[in-house]
Amino acid sequence: MEFQSKKYSFQKEEFEVYIQPKYNLHTKKIIGGEALVRWQHPKKGLLSPDDFIPMFEKNGDILLLDAYVWEKTCQYIAEWKQKKYPLVPISVNLSRSDFGNKNIGTCLEELMKKYQLDHSVLELEVTESIYEKDSGFVYHELEQLQDFGFRILMDNLGSGHSSFHMLKEAPTDALKLDLKFLRGSDQKHRADKILAAMMYMARLIGMPVIAEGVETKEQIELLKEIRCDLAQGYYFSRPIPAEEFIKLLLLQEEGEDMIGWRCDEKQYCSYVRSKGRKPDQKGTILLVDKAGISRELLHTLFKDTCTLVSTADTEEAEAIITENDKTIDLILIDVSFIKENLIDRWRKKLGSANIPVVAMTQSDDVSQAIFALQSGAVDYIAKPFIPEIVTSRVHYLLETSAKMKKIARERKNYRYRASLDQMTQLYNKVTMEKLTNELLRDCSSQKHALLMFDVDNFKEINDTGGHLVGDETIRQVSTFLMTNFRHEDLIGRIGGDEFAVLMKGVQSRQQVCEKAERMIQEMKNGILGDLDRKVTLSIGIVLYEGEENTYEDLMKKADHALYEAKLTGKSKWVCYNKEKEEHDYEN
Repeated sequence: MEFQSKKYSFQKEEFEVYIQPKYNLHTKKIIGGEALVRWQHPKKGLLSPDDFIPMFEKNGDILLLDAYVWEKTCQYIAEWKQKKYPLVPISVNLSRSDFGNKNIGTCLEELMKKYQLDHSVLELEVTESIYEKDSGFVYHELEQLQDFGFRILMDNLGSGHSSFHMLKEAPTDALKLDLKFLRGSDQKHRADKILAAMMYMARLIGMPVIAEGVETKEQIELLKEIRCDLAQGYYFSRPIPAEEFIKLLLLQEEGEDMIGWRCDEKQYCSYVRSKGRKPDQKGTILLVDKAGISRELLHTLFKDTCTLVSTADTEEAEAIITENDKTIDLILIDVSFIKENLIDRWRKKLGSANIPVVAMTQSDDVSQAIFALQSGAVDYIAKPFIPEIVTSRVHYLLETSAKMKKIARERKNYRYRASLDQMTQLYNKVTMEKLTNELLRDCSSQKHALLMFDVDNFKEINDTGGHLVGDETIRQVSTFLMTNFRHEDLIGRIGGDEFAVLMKGVQSRQQVCEKAERMIQEMKNGILGDLDRKVTLSIGIVLYEGEENTYEDLMKKADHALYEAKLTGKSKWVCYNKEKEEHDYEN
């Protein structure tokens, strides 16, 4: 077949850009399209690519044709954008000859700027055979296109001589699986198995897959079975004119929201299942596993929804737990790392029995799963991973963990509020007794001091000023005490106008008595200036120096010293002296 006026044909726009939709198999909704050229020949009618592309490739005019298709596609997308029509990514094809053009990246980038388009709406398809030849040069060119922001789709995968090396090294963002792979084979069962393995391998490396050339219901069922979610082919639609393609998108927009694969600004497709749980906030996962493909896959699966902290050493994991006990929400651990009592020990360090631990086992070893559950794991996931199962289980457990943490916080807050005096927010009498006894038990080798305070003439304050003045006096005395003692000291209100302070780890009797004297003088000088009258305090002091005393024993001695302080004229302090069986008094 001869083509005498190719440039003239471009000027007359005899070449038409058709678009074949790409569908989600589950929702049957359009998630993209591929731009394909047709020639409306003035004498021979509408010609398919097979009738003229080979000739164009031989004579070099394929460059002209490709550039025409690229620009025409950008014109369509820009028009739809201007009319605020729904947009999905449209892919255009690059031929082998395009890679001899050093300006390919610049040319495409200029089109994006000319039509003010985002790179996410135009994708580039490169056939598998182009990857095979001059791979070094081709890979460099494709990486440059990726640097510009274009997504690269490896086209016709399975129609040539694909290799693991190619899949490992090739710059590509998605794979197009050619179902011609299934045709003309006497070993259909084997072909189906290989196809399933290819899909599984693509999921492991986090690579979206589009099946192209889908023509039969049988192929659809096979693709669903191997969990290939995207498809393109005559079963759904032939390539159609651009105006018909946009009509389909407009009709689709009037229906229900799409669930499945959707366009995304940062990646080709994001899998958004209606059952796929994603926590409102990022959770933190401690991953204990050897470096390798499983670990890399987990990082890929959760990079947008979780913070992963990884280690291949249980001692390092324990150090991480110690340093981050309040932030870890879930532990993923390979079953080979689980030893006796390991999980229980980690949960104690985390301060919660509700932190979910999920073991990673080998798929063909049920004994590993049983061992993990018996060792304290709440669930297990089998290697090699099925991404949808892993993400669903982990997100569910993260949600559960977050809810349990919230309940624990609420209980803790409730217990904390119950431990406080409602008026002053100091510890109440019961809490003071509990915490003091715990301190005496745990720190019996240290010196401590218990000071008991009483507001002088408080009944008179209440009777003359009323209960509001009395309450305000109590609150201001509470504030005075909190500003005069350290954060680690225990301060409580143990009665109407009585307070107790346990000073931890004091140096000497003199230190405590001097502090009491300063406080007495400050009160005499009217430090509580907001009140209409001066308020003074009397203080009884007892020192704990390692004896087997309880809170009750100390309180009896402090109360006795306080009584002596009041007998000697109030606004004084008295320190109980066990050795002399007498008291040290304020001079």
